[in-house]
Amino acid sequence: MKGYRQYEEAQVKEAEVREAEQNALDALWIKLKEVEVVKDTEWRMPLNYITAYLILIAGKGEAQVAVDGEYYSLAAGGAIVCLPNQLVSAVVEGAEDSELCILRYDVKFDGGDSNADVSWPFYGLVELSEHAKIVQSCESIVKLWGSGDGMQRFQSQSLFHEIVHRILLDYSLNNRAMRAPYTLVQTKEHMELHYNQNITIDELAELAGVSRYHYMRSFKRAFGISAIDYLLELRISQSKRLMERTDIRLQAVAERVGYQDEYYFARKFKQIVGIPPATYMKSRKRRIAAYSFPNIGQLLPLRIVPYAAPMDHYWTDIYRRKYESDVVVKLSHHYEFNWNALQKAEPDFIIGVDDFTIEDEQQKLKNIAPSLFVPWSSANWREHMRLAAEFLGNEAEYAAWMEDYESKVVKTAHQIEGLIRSGPVLMLQLQQGKIYAYGNRSVASLLYEDLGFIAPRGLSLIIHTRS
Repeated sequence: MKGYRQYEEAQVKEAEVREAEQNALDALWIKLKEVEVVKDTEWRMPLNYITAYLILIAGKGEAQVAVDGEYYSLAAGGAIVCLPNQLVSAVVEGAEDSELCILRYDVKFDGGDSNADVSWPFYGLVELSEHAKIVQSCESIVKLWGSGDGMQRFQSQSLFHEIVHRILLDYSLNNRAMRAPYTLVQTKEHMELHYNQNITIDELAELAGVSRYHYMRSFKRAFGISAIDYLLELRISQSKRLMERTDIRLQAVAERVGYQDEYYFARKFKQIVGIPPATYMKSRKRRIAAYSFPNIGQLLPLRIVPYAAPMDHYWTDIYRRKYESDVVVKLSHHYEFNWNALQKAEPDFIIGVDDFTIEDEQQKLKNIAPSLFVPWSSANWREHMRLAAEFLGNEAEYAAWMEDYESKVVKTAHQIEGLIRSGPVLMLQLQQGKIYAYGNRSVASLLYEDLGFIAPRGLSLIIHTRS
């Protein structure tokens, strides 16, 4: 009942806001100043303060736009509305058929000055529901505008008003969620509180006061993950906490996080974590510390989620979401901090890397728990993983993972056979304004040793990476 009352109250408030916005429109006068459709993949707008209102509409391809320090990827189907005196830059990226519509215009308010942006009803990123029609209208405006005929230029103003009207409607739809009884953030919090209940997208969309389709798009845009996937990860995260208790059955775990079918829950758990629930519960009975960040990658294929691991190294979002909550003891790159943390944690085993850990440090870690430091320079990644498997008694997991890996290598090599023989290949990474080349003792070994790509000359001089 409380949620329904909130919904009714919000509907009244939303109606009042819409009425105020519509009344403000009566005082607006707008006039198109310039229009162009850019199809040049090298087009760019230098960073500068703009003097007129500006609308950028992506017809095809993608543009990178910065507005007052905020960066946006403007893909086909989107528009960005900018106000006078904002600091704006833009550059077209992507395919040869890129298309960007640029509209500059003035605004005057009854009893006010031109381009006074105080009451302008919308700005920022807008998702367009009929972007193809809008782009077509922009192209028509370009032809009419450049005709030199006064009547046709007058018609172009009419088409421009239609575009602004369409964008305004879409903007209102895009932002209804912010005035609904539950904002996107609140629907996210609703899932966090009621993850063990039967929550549907339709229910969340109704709470937010928007359509199902619009809610799904808005949630993904706001949080970088779909609402369904977020709910799934919430449930899996909570199930891990329950599994820390050795006396709880899998069926009970499934029911407590919102699943009536334990087999369906087990499939979803493996989909997210990478290992079945039973294997996860077994692995959590041993406290294994990954002392250096490469050790994390050596343990996961063995179906071991480390109890302690460094968390100050770059991880992709997907791995951070999957495993950050599992790493109970967060390590760093500072020896004293790690030593104190591991002494308190009392791990069963420690896995490290010899080249990353001095001998004195290795000996002190061995006093905490049985330790293995894999030979980084004298062995490849297969040997590293095999040594870790033998040390921890996970030879069967190692053999199963390697068999699956080799099968995938053979299949992939067959699929790209023509590409492999086409010439030398160099693996590069662009990071923080620098370009890094990957050598034989890095992830690039997959290309050269396993898939058989031809390595460029001089690659043997690069061990790991070189900028």
